[in-house]
Amino acid sequence: HEICIDITDGENRAVAGYSIENCYLENEFEGFSGASDQFQMKRLAGTLVFKRNKAEANFGTFTFEKDAQFVQFLKVQGIPLDNDLYYFKLFLGDISKEYIVGIKALGFEPTLVALGRLAWHDASLDFVRDTSNAFPRINLEMISQFSAHGIDPAYIVAIQNLGITISNPEELKHSFMQGVTVSFIKQSIQNGHVFAQLNDYKKLKHS
Repeated sequence: HEICIDITDGENRAVAGYSIENCYLENEFEGFSGASDQFQMKRLAGTLVFKRNKAEANFGTFTFEKDAQFVQFLKVQGIPLDNDLYYFKLFLGDISKEYIVGIKALGFEPTLVALGRLAWHDASLDFVRDTSNAFPRINLEMISQFSAHGIDPAYIVAIQNLGITISNPEELKHSFMQGVTVSFIKQSIQNGHVFAQLNDYKKLKHS
């Protein structure tokens, strides 16, 4: 079974459409039952405690406490604790110490915001590695966007193997989102539309 939560903090409660929504396995929550007034989720980065509203069982409040050892680990890694929202997303994404060390080993200097976005968009270490290998100039922000939109590293490599130049990651993202698939490019080439730049295939798609 899964438990789906919709969280809005006090600061942003009045902002229309602002919330964090996700679903988790029931066994990730300690003390959860249909009748329990309080239950919690404990992960490496901290502990999230929920307290039910007695009048409305599906509503309530929450508190979050950072884990002191994980905070110290981030400090040792040179990652400033300058954004509570993205620390919270890092918690929700269940980022491990090994993941952060792995990101740094790839040559990146991650910020808390970058890690939170990678965690929230389920960008695995393998995904980060393969994407950066395929597109060496890419940054973590764009890698998280690629993961959010389902842009697989194989898509990048397939385009490159066709001898097509990708000017920048933003161009690749927009081409993918506008339906410039590898099969579309191959069919266009067969039809005599041969271009050196990916952007020209995007223009052809919408011509």
